[in-house]
Amino acid sequence: MHDNNRQPEVLVVGGGLAGLVAACNLARDGARVCLLERARELGGRARTQVEAGAELNLGPHALYRRGAAWQALADLGIEPRGAVPHSFGYAYREGGASETGRLHMLPMTPLSGLLSRALDAPSKLEMNRLYGAIADPHVDEVERARRRSESFESWLSRHSKQPKAGDVLRTLGRVASYAADLDQVSAHVVLDQLALVVAGNVLYVDGGWQTLIVALAARARALGVTIERGVAVRRVSSGAGEGNEAPVRVELEQRGAASVRHVDGVVLAVAPRVAAELLGDAAPDWPRSPAVRAACLDLVLARLPRRRRRLALGLDQPLYFSVHSRARSRGRDICADLGRGCVIHVMRYLGAADDTPSSAVRAQLEALVDVMQPGWRDVLRHARFLPSLVVAQRLPLARDGGLAGRPGVEQSGVPGVFIAGDWVGSRGWLADGAADSGREAALQLTAWIARQTLRQAA
Repeated sequence: MHDNNRQPEVLVVGGGLAGLVAACNLARDGARVCLLERARELGGRARTQVEAGAELNLGPHALYRRGAAWQALADLGIEPRGAVPHSFGYAYREGGASETGRLHMLPMTPLSGLLSRALDAPSKLEMNRLYGAIADPHVDEVERARRRSESFESWLSRHSKQPKAGDVLRTLGRVASYAADLDQVSAHVVLDQLALVVAGNVLYVDGGWQTLIVALAARARALGVTIERGVAVRRVSSGAGEGNEAPVRVELEQRGAASVRHVDGVVLAVAPRVAAELLGDAAPDWPRSPAVRAACLDLVLARLPRRRRRLALGLDQPLYFSVHSRARSRGRDICADLGRGCVIHVMRYLGAADDTPSSAVRAQLEALVDVMQPGWRDVLRHARFLPSLVVAQRLPLARDGGLAGRPGVEQSGVPGVFIAGDWVGSRGWLADGAADSGREAALQLTAWIARQTLRQAA
């Protein structure tokens, strides 16, 4: 990099949300960027499949409208389109003796909390107070630090004395964070996610999350990024001392042919296991925690047997049911009117120690659909069961300080190599963490290359 006018060459490994955001930002900052994706399709867990004429994400996906992913997309000129889900839903108690005992109004807001039969009078008063505490933007630093290092269950025991209110908060905590192990996950992760919902709700993206990937790829190409698919990266290491000017050595394989590239920098936007394999002995000992997983039953129906029953969350079981089709226009079912089918996502949040047989889990999810949409099998177009879907690569544990315990983007062990993904960085959870770390990795790599250029020019 002795030539200060030479355009730096960088590689981004991984074509998911983090990798595409990183590639766009690097290219916008003046680098010559090549994005490498091992699979035939971009997107990673943001891929969408078309089944029976309907777009199916890999399990339920929602984009936080005040989150880092939304901001990263807006910064690149991408405006997601979709619908805000209905605020009315049901609290589902699997152990209820009848439908009346199983379904109650879901206390998602102070008003619905006052009206819901899922809460008794003392619980309603407590829930109203807790909603205020969650939405309060002026939490002092002492409390924030405590939330980072205590579990959500521990936080709940400090603030909730009513069992029914506690059940509702656990339910809302699961849906906001996708975490089943509420006795291990950092409280600040769950509470910050709940605050994001209160501040701006979420968006169910029209056409599935693949539309975001397509838009990001188009933006990347417009910025000059080269995208190569079907390329396997075998090793990323320091290129120092090899008689070339580029500091990073990347070993590749495509269609059985091996090759080596020397580049000015690399962003590894891959899972932690893959990153460790690529870095070899140089890989740091990153904090370890279990992946966040869920069992998902994804359905396409010709129509909804019960049009008003769109959302249910389990009180006594870690369950989720939601109609994700854009379906709200004077009571009509838009998707059914267009012949596209109605998409329903049903899910069980899986704890690290959950060893329930997949057949029993599927039966449990189907039983929830029986309650919410009786007769659904008569209008079924497509069903897909994913018994153990990875939702996030690492659960932010209270013992590690929550998000603060995740590795920083610079912690790769190899100079000029930066990492990104939903397991990296101290900000953002799920897609927000992926997008934020992608932006931060691009920023840090750009700055690192600039420092190297100045050092070599001196």
